[in-house]
Amino acid sequence: MSSTRTKALALIALIIIIFSLVIKNWREYQTTISKPIPLSANESLEIDPNILIEDEVVITSAMPKSVVQTKPLISAEAYLVGNLETGEIYTQHNQSKVFPIASISKLFSALVAINLMPQDQKITINQQMLDAYGDAGQLILGEIFTVAELLQPLLVESSNDAAEALAQSSGYDIFIGKMNSFAKELGLQSTSFKDSSGLNPGNISNANDLFILSRYLYLNERRILEISRQVRVEIASSTGHSTKALVSNNPFPGDPNFIGGKTGRTDEARESMVSMFNYRVGDKVHPIVIIVLRSDFSVREVDTSILFEQAMTKIGR
Repeated sequence: MSSTRTKALALIALIIIIFSLVIKNWREYQTTISKPIPLSANESLEIDPNILIEDEVVITSAMPKSVVQTKPLISAEAYLVGNLETGEIYTQHNQSKVFPIASISKLFSALVAINLMPQDQKITINQQMLDAYGDAGQLILGEIFTVAELLQPLLVESSNDAAEALAQSSGYDIFIGKMNSFAKELGLQSTSFKDSSGLNPGNISNANDLFILSRYLYLNERRILEISRQVRVEIASSTGHSTKALVSNNPFPGDPNFIGGKTGRTDEARESMVSMFNYRVGDKVHPIVIIVLRSDFSVREVDTSILFEQAMTKIGR
C-alpha cells in the first residue's frame, strides 16, 4: 500500500509541475503578443506622403510597414483633374465610368439656349414649368423673361423651373434632342440626356466626357462660365414684378481664382461638380478643371479642394 501511495503522490506532483509550466508559458505568450515589436536601428515605419490618408492611421503592432492600411480621403467614385488649355491630365480615377450627372446637365441646356435660341425670345412662365422640383430661381406664374434672362437663374441658382421654361418654349423633345446633338458634335461618347434639368437619372456622362465639355466651354463659351461664377445677381421680368436677388448655390464663386462651373445633386447622382480655377506659378497661369462624380453628400467641395492641392503639387514640380 505504501508503494502504491508513493506512486500516486509522485503522479500528483508531476501533474502540478506540468500545470504550473503551462500557466507560466501562457502568461509569457500573452505578454509577448501584447507588446509592440521593436524596430531595429535601421528600420522605420514609412508612409508615402503622396498617398491621401485620413488624419488617424492605425498601425497594428505586428503589421509590416509594406502593408500599412490607409483609407482615401476622396469620397468621389470618379474624378479627373486636367489642364483646360493643354489637355494634360494630372490625376484621374474611374474616368470612363458612367454616372447620372444631375444639374451639370444645365451646362448643356445653356449651350442650346445660347446657340440655338434667339436671345430676345420672350417666354411666359406657366404652371407646367413651375411644377418642376424646387423653387430655385424664384419664378412666378405669368412672369415673362427673355431667353438671355433665364440663363441667370439656370446657372446661378440651378433653377429647374428655368430649365423647364427653356425646354418647353422650344418644344420639349426638340430641346432634349438638341442637347444630345451637342454632346455628339463634341465627341462625347458616354453622354446623353432625358430632360433639361438633370432631375432624370437618365442624364448620364463620365469624367472623360465632362473634361472635353469643360475645355470646350473654356475655349469657346466663356459667357456660360462668366454667368456661373457670379456670387449674386439681380433680375426682373418684363411684367413689372419686383427684382429678384439670386444667390449662387456653388461653393466657389467667392474665390478670385474661380473661372466657373456647375454643381449637381440627386439621390442617384449623389453630389457631382465641375469646377474651373486659375492656378498661378510665377508669371504663368494654369487653367485647370476638377471634376468629381458621386461624391458623398456635403463632401464634393472637400473632394475638389483635396484634388486642387494635389494638382498644385504636380504643377509646381
